[in-house]
Amino acid sequence: MNKKDILIQANKLHKYYKNGQEGLLHVINDTTISFERKGLVCLLGESGSGKTTLLNTLGGIDNFRSGSIQVDDVLISGKMDRKTENLRNEKYGYIFQNYYLLMDATVYENLYIAMGIFDISEEEKEERINYVLNALDMSRFKKRPVTMLSGGQQQRVAIARAIVKNPSIILAD
Repeated sequence: MNKKDILIQANKLHKYYKNGQEGLLHVINDTTISFERKGLVCLLGESGSGKTTLLNTLGGIDNFRSGSIQVDDVLISGKMDRKTENLRNEKYGYIFQNYYLLMDATVYENLYIAMGIFDISEEEKEERINYVLNALDMSRFKKRPVTMLSGGQQQRVAIARAIVKNPSIILAD
């Protein structure tokens, strides 16, 4: 595999969680993995095996103790910093298990806020939102508060929020 074909490279990752009085739980143990620039990867494992932790770590949401993660030419340290935050905002779209939508906001507002960091015109934001909502058959709910949607519709809003930024990487948990 050519180095230019690699989008994410994690080397010798170690992550621990504090496990109450018992000490530390080693949840990512000397893990090295790479993801190509194009394609789909599915992580399989039983509940509690660390899939979400690995996704959150690779995506710059969770800290890690040691090792390295490189996304394109950006090296992520184990601690959250401005570089990691910028990378997360620019490169990643997230679809979380629990959606994490703004429940009192409308579908449109949830998508608009996701694009808040981008220096694009209001027209471009509107175009992107309309395009994604049409693609997911959700345009008729654009002005509806998220609390008035079914669980499946809320899931589609979460998917729309992830892709409206046109990210290089989508992490779906």
